[in-house]
Amino acid sequence: MFVAGFASFVVGLLLGNRFKVGILVPAIVTILVAQFALGRWSGQGLPLMIASALLALTALQAGYVCGAFSAQRPSLKLGQPDGLPVRDSR
Repeated sequence: MFVAGFASFVVGLLLGNRFKVGILVPAIVTILVAQFALGRWSGQGLPLMIASALLALTALQAGYVCGAFSAQRPSLKLGQPDGLPVRDSR
């Protein structure tokens, strides 16, 4: 369950950094289908599948909010320096 939550958070970060909120609908449907298919395949009970799906969906949305916030603040964007001067290699 932890791996699914962490992966959903990272996916949410990437989606929030790049896309508008409408992208969450297909992402939520995809995560729900994947969680229930994996739960069924591994023989989990329905309560554990629901808890796993809720954890993944919560992590996805939290990651999206963090990604959207970092996209609004240039100093927090992924792959950009924190505003420190660049050293010249000469």
